[in-house]
Amino acid sequence: RRQRQMCIRDSHEVVGVDKAAIKARIKELKVQRDEALAARDSVQLKRMRRKIHRLKRELHKATV
Repeated sequence: RRQRQMCIRDSHEVVGVDKAAIKARIKELKVQRDEALAARDSVQLKRMRRKIHRLKRELHKATV
């Protein structure tokens, strides 16, 4: 009996949002996150992490 093989080569596409703009924004936020971490600013650090998380979730939800 042959087992089905998963096709790993099929890639997902992001539909309905500007992927490049979101990824650029995430990169900017990561710089700000690193600055907040270095400054030991926990409030700003949490804010940046949540924004990054929200943008990543937006990308994930738009993936089909």
